[in-house]
Amino acid sequence: MREDPNNIPDKEQTPFQSYIRWMGICLFFFALPLLMLAFGLGKNWDRIESQSYTSIKNELDKQILRVKRFERTEFFFAAILKRAFRKAEKNKDFSGTLKKFLFDLKNSFPDYFYFYVTDSKNELLSGLSDSNSPRIILKKISEIFSEIQHNKPDGKEKLKAAWSLIKGFIGDLSLEEQFFQPPSELIEVSTEDKKRWFFWHSGKKGNLFVHINHFSSWPTISMKYLCNSLNKQSAENLFRFDLYSYNTPSEVRSLPNSAYNFFKTSMPSFSDKNLLYSFQNIGSNSILQASTSLSRVKSFFFYRIALSFAITLVFAFLSLKAFPVMILGKTFRMTLASRLIILFLFAAGTPLLVMVFSGWDYLQSLSEARIRQFQSNAKQTLRSIETGFPKMLKEIEDSLSKIAKSSIFSNDQERKLFTERLRKFSKVANIDDCYLVDHNSSIVWSVNSTNENNRQVRYLLKGICPDLLDSVNYPEARLNPVKKSAGRYGERLVRDLSVGFGKLKELSLLGNIKTFDWFHPISSGKKHSTFMLVVHFRLDSLVELFFNRALKKHPPRLKDAMIVCDHNSNFQILSGSFSKSRVYRKILKTLALFQNEAFDIFPITKDVNFIAAGIKSKEFENVFFAAICSDNFIKIEQIKTTGLFLAFSFLCGLISLYLTHLLSTDFFNPIAAISNAVKAVSSHDFKHRIQLEGQKEEFLTLSKTFNGVLENLQDLELGRIVQESLFPDSTLRSKEFEVCGRSFPASQLGGDYFDLRKLPEGRLLILIGDVSGHGVPAGLVMAMAQALTDAFIFQNASNLSSLKPERILEFIQSLLFTQLVKLPNMLTCFIGIVDPAGGGFSFSNAGHHQPFLFSASGKSSLLATPFSPPLMRKRAPGFSSGFQKMEPGDLLLLYTDGLIEAHKTTGEELGYAFLSTLSSEINSDLSDSINRVMTRLNNLTQNHSQEDDITLILLSRNFSR
Repeated sequence: MREDPNNIPDKEQTPFQSYIRWMGICLFFFALPLLMLAFGLGKNWDRIESQSYTSIKNELDKQILRVKRFERTEFFFAAILKRAFRKAEKNKDFSGTLKKFLFDLKNSFPDYFYFYVTDSKNELLSGLSDSNSPRIILKKISEIFSEIQHNKPDGKEKLKAAWSLIKGFIGDLSLEEQFFQPPSELIEVSTEDKKRWFFWHSGKKGNLFVHINHFSSWPTISMKYLCNSLNKQSAENLFRFDLYSYNTPSEVRSLPNSAYNFFKTSMPSFSDKNLLYSFQNIGSNSILQASTSLSRVKSFFFYRIALSFAITLVFAFLSLKAFPVMILGKTFRMTLASRLIILFLFAAGTPLLVMVFSGWDYLQSLSEARIRQFQSNAKQTLRSIETGFPKMLKEIEDSLSKIAKSSIFSNDQERKLFTERLRKFSKVANIDDCYLVDHNSSIVWSVNSTNENNRQVRYLLKGICPDLLDSVNYPEARLNPVKKSAGRYGERLVRDLSVGFGKLKELSLLGNIKTFDWFHPISSGKKHSTFMLVVHFRLDSLVELFFNRALKKHPPRLKDAMIVCDHNSNFQILSGSFSKSRVYRKILKTLALFQNEAFDIFPITKDVNFIAAGIKSKEFENVFFAAICSDNFIKIEQIKTTGLFLAFSFLCGLISLYLTHLLSTDFFNPIAAISNAVKAVSSHDFKHRIQLEGQKEEFLTLSKTFNGVLENLQDLELGRIVQESLFPDSTLRSKEFEVCGRSFPASQLGGDYFDLRKLPEGRLLILIGDVSGHGVPAGLVMAMAQALTDAFIFQNASNLSSLKPERILEFIQSLLFTQLVKLPNMLTCFIGIVDPAGGGFSFSNAGHHQPFLFSASGKSSLLATPFSPPLMRKRAPGFSSGFQKMEPGDLLLLYTDGLIEAHKTTGEELGYAFLSTLSSEINSDLSDSINRVMTRLNNLTQNHSQEDDITLILLSRNFSR
């Protein structure tokens, strides 16, 4: 057939190009899903590391706040003294335990502490007390304070009766009211020479009295003592506390880098190298620093290295393992359908797994985002509420000025209308009290005349109002001397207030309680002002008024949150419910310890957490605003989001199942049908057919082709059956001669042929042939040769006694060459006729291998035979004949080339040398001998597929072994 010049085959790829092409495919099918999986794990690890870092930071902040609680030295020393005394009481050696602590404290603060300890009988313990202790006085004081400690009814009376004695011991500035109950902190009892503090604590085993001289740097020294104590107690050294003081630029420059960074930037925390720091200001010139190791933060560094290494190994393994199968076409034990399913699951399941990782990370991030959002909204809301306070004060001033300027006391009716307006406004504006004071220091009218809480305020106002009226009526004249009842404080007030009226003045008329007062002169219709109107507010009242107004005008935009105001440790609710006051009080105390802004999460129960955010007020002193809410709204949102995520995952699963169904219908089912057809072929079930209905175009053609192959194989199977039926009985006997033959085809139809026939007079016909090749053409030639042999014997039935082997060959050659001249096959043939009477057999050989003779004498060799060309080579070649005498015990092996041309596992051909090694496999049972020869052959070839047809014939004369 002539080759088409336009049909030029593609240039064959080099191995290197094949590897490059395969690596590109692997990068998409293997590396991409693995990288997606690594990305999902990496995001999850990042979240865990971030949570771990946040957890350590929150723990560090809580530790430093726990220390900051003792910032007030009065409270700190009171707390440690109480704890030490109670600890000593629990110990069997009360005196020894307490003495050790007191001596340690005294050594840490020399010349500052003076201790006095009495036992349960109020007797002074000399070993624990100062050497100059007044025993009798201390016994009396110990008895009285013990009764006060145990709430005995006459304890306070005894204290009052002996107060002069007690005051002389404690300090000249001490007040008896300060000792009506056990103190929670040190009490200032300064003497004339130096500032001193006093503390006492009573227990079952005795009483402790302490005098402490004031330190030059009171907070700093005590906080350093606390830091050192905590550093010693920390067995694992998880946290370290340091206190740094600064007063001058040189001291600031000497601060360590961490504290200096906080001093410059006021950042509450930061990490440096392998340490995490948190800071708090102590007093006005000290920095408290807490630190912990960042090695406690959960790290996935080695996991990331291991994951990278594992992904590289998996990618390399998959690529190298799949290359011989996918590119080189080598067989693979797993079925193609199974491989495709695994590939589909790997390609689709890995992104789904990544989505699960990402979804979980999103749920966690959602919670953190909502918490941050609440914090931001809370701070914004609290600041916006607070900024309305100055505006409210201005509104109060304007309203009061409007009332005052529009009123004239010309008659009683006008005065009554005026006071009624003031009374109504006082209720609206939450005024504590309102006064009209005349020039004679008399209060002619007040809103709350029965209020005795403002006696001090009234007394002061009586003294300054006449002078204020004089400053209004006679501005050009010198002010009259201030009344003695007002004192110097009143003189200063008059000077400050006479500058301008109608403004709310921030005063401290009640000592530590901050107050606001408003002054305005009122005229009675004459030229001069006859009354001074004074409106008095407490800060608490203004705060309450402010928040009531603020919440009505601007309700907080915080979901399920309450706004709480803490003022001097007395908190009030501005919105929301407040059922668990103890819980909220604890939260507020923790938040108040922060510098300016605070944020924290407080676990209340196993399932409930409170989110709290707070700010310290800039407008109000000692006022702290906080927004508190439970995390229920976050959990509800998480549940909803989780439901959506699960629904989406379920939908993705359904889509995957649907795609799998389509893949199985359109791809896996046809492959399975073809696989079943292959199994049918292997089991010789050639009637099996693939169903073509419903198949796609791609597999329809393949299935039709396979069905055609099955039909051909069915024909071949029929041919094999016919061919096997043509073979004669495997064993024939005639007198002392026995012959046995077997054929082993390499395919369905073999090209080998043998025939064993009995002839008259006990003669035996032996014929063995080998058509070049195997399969259908060789089988057809073999069948025709057998038919021609039958035809020749039939034609010469009357003359079989003189039948010659060469004549049979001539007859077969003449017809085969004529009829099959176009076939490329050729036929080698060996024909022998055994003559029992002559003790041998005559033969003729047409290109066949020489028989191998196993002699009774023990020698074995190839039988020398006249050689003629194979059949179908020439039109009429001459065939010569020969004769071989067989002695008793001789055995002759006739074979085809499939026996000697088989290859060992090393690739070497067995050759004729293999025949000489078969003597050990041959015995008197010729059929068993043939089986043993084939077993020996299979052992040498390691059961590799048979390369060519093999036919064996054994002829023996009285052979026995």
